[in-house]
Parts: sequence; structure tokens; C-alpha cells
Amino acid sequence: MKELLKNIIEEINEFDEFDEETDLLGDGILDSLSLVIFEERVEKTLNIEIPENEVTVENFHSINTIAEMLDKMNKE
Repeated sequence: MKELLKNIIEEINEFDEFDEETDLLGDGILDSLSLVIFEERVEKTLNIEIPENEVTVENFHSINTIAEMLDKMNKE
């Protein structure tokens, strides 16, 4: 899952280095527009819908927090 998320981010913005803990929003890897694009690609790739209330700075902080949110959604 984490590798898939990283690949989607790399397709949107080609940053040299970021890892699973990198602050995606704070470090400018994702901005408001690329966050929307990222969310849409994740939803399409995984055939899911991320509820609007889950699209938060906390949930989209890093690859790890996004993966945790998606895992939690799958368990519900």
C-alpha cells in the first residue's frame, strides 16, 4: 500500500527524496491542488471513496498516516 501511495505522489510531483514519514503538506510535496488529484487517483486505483471528513491535514500528513487511514477504512 505504501509503495502504491508513493508511486502516485511521484506521478503528480517529481520530488527527488521523500519517505514514508515526510510531511507531505508541510514540505510542499502536496499542495491543495495536487492533494485533490492525489485523493482522486487513490480512490480510482483502490476503487474506494474517501469521505470528506477523512481528508484532513492529520490523515494526509505522510504516507504512513494515509496508509493508516486507508487500513482503518477497510476494516470498517
